[in-house]
Amino acid sequence: SVTMLAKYDHASQYETSPGGSDLYGGRDKSYADAVGMVIGNDPPGATAEAGTIGGFKVCQSEVHQVVYGSDTDGLCLAVITGLKYPSRVAIQALIELYG
Repeated sequence: SVTMLAKYDHASQYETSPGGSDLYGGRDKSYADAVGMVIGNDPPGATAEAGTIGGFKVCQSEVHQVVYGSDTDGLCLAVITGLKYPSRVAIQALIELYG
């Protein structure tokens, strides 16, 4: 199961603003909850090294991708990007944020 420790769902502000889109179910849904579902359905692979993040996975929808990985303690970091955003850049950002 997935336990959210923090939700920084800035996209939900866009969803509820005039002219916002209906991504991930529209105005009553949360990007953070959608990410939790993705991770719960397909957990990241194991990383071999303590103190690092790894086991990265990329899950794509029609317009976004969720990039995520975890450490040996099961702490998972994730980011939502556009499809054209390089996943290698998102992975590098997660590695830097983890530190």
